[in-house]
Amino acid sequence: MNIIWKHRNLVGLTVDKEIEKSHPTVDGLKFRAFPSGRKSWLFARTFNGERIKETLGRFPAVSMVEAEQMAHEANDALERGEDPFPKAVKAEPE
Repeated sequence: MNIIWKHRNLVGLTVDKEIEKSHPTVDGLKFRAFPSGRKSWLFARTFNGERIKETLGRFPAVSMVEAEQMAHEANDALERGEDPFPKAVKAEPE
């Protein structure tokens, strides 16, 4: 299945089974669609030999432009050698 990467096409997209498609121009950015109608953005790349897979938000609440910006920021962090989605570490009780 080919996706036409325009807002109106993503809004009207329906699928019979879950799909995950890579954005054509933004490394790591993927669009997921489910038979239930739910759609979301995710970022998936490798960092320090480990696979990073982070949900960026549901579509259309997170627009394609916003998802692209988040993915660009994540890619910039990776190029600086930083984890783009560091997990919060809880402070130990004193």
